[in-house]
Amino acid sequence: MQGNTPHEAARDLRGPRRSIHLHATDTGPALNAEWIVDLGGEGMSWRRGHEKATVALRGPLTSVLLAFYRRLPLDAPGLEVLGDREVLEFWLERTSFG
Repeated sequence: MQGNTPHEAARDLRGPRRSIHLHATDTGPALNAEWIVDLGGEGMSWRRGHEKATVALRGPLTSVLLAFYRRLPLDAPGLEVLGDREVLEFWLERTSFG
């Protein structure tokens, strides 16, 4: 986390109108495999849904999740980053999933 405490890293992630859209492109509508991570100034939250975000990560479900857990690079075949890539990179650099 580049020398930041977990609290400082979480604070750095938040910002007004900052959000991440995860969009699986290889699933049917019944699965509803789209999520919004809202990094608003009040705190972070997530929900299922399809809406405009600061940045979107699109691709096959497994690849999207592997990239979001930093197990696959964002430039891996089949993945597409749309919008402000720096917001997604900033998130990935400062989060950890045990």
